[in-house]
Amino acid sequence: MNSGDWIVVPNWEKFQHYRDRRPAWIKLYTALADHDEWRHLTLAARGLLVSIWIEYADSQGKIRASELPSRIPGKIHKKTLESLYHAGFLRTSASAPLETEKRREELKASARASKPKPKPAPTTEPRINAAAYRKHEPQPAETFVPLEQIEAYALKLKSRHQDH
Repeated sequence: MNSGDWIVVPNWEKFQHYRDRRPAWIKLYTALADHDEWRHLTLAARGLLVSIWIEYADSQGKIRASELPSRIPGKIHKKTLESLYHAGFLRTSASAPLETEKRREELKASARASKPKPKPAPTTEPRINAAAYRKHEPQPAETFVPLEQIEAYALKLKSRHQDH
C-alpha cells in the first residue's frame, strides 16, 4: 500500500442509505457479525473500519490513504490497517476514482428515464377477475331495496329457522 493510493471500499453501494442527502449516511448491517472476516478482526480494527467508512462517505468516495491520519484522530497502526485490506474490507487504487457511486446511480437513473417504456401487447383473452376492472357506474334508485325491507326479511328468516 502506497500512502498516495486512493482507498476503495468494495461493494460500497450496499452500505449506502440516503444517497442524495448531506450529511451522508451509511448502513451497518447486524449480519456483519456473522462474517468470519469481521469476527477475526480486533476491536481496534473494527473501530478503524467504521471510522474509515464514515470518512469515505463524507468524502463521497474520494480519500487517499495518506489522508487517514488527519481525518481519523488517534494512532493508526499499520498492522491494523493491513488487516482490513487482508480481510477484503478495503482496497487501494493508484488512480483517483472517476466518479462516486452517487454519480453512477444518477447516470443510470437518467438513462432509465430516457428509454421509452415498451407498451404491453393487447390481449384478447378475458381477464380472470374482469369485474374488478370495470368502471363503477351508479345504479338507478329503483334497484335499491330499503333497509327496513331487508331487516324485516332477515327477521322473517330468523323466526322460520327458530321454528324448525
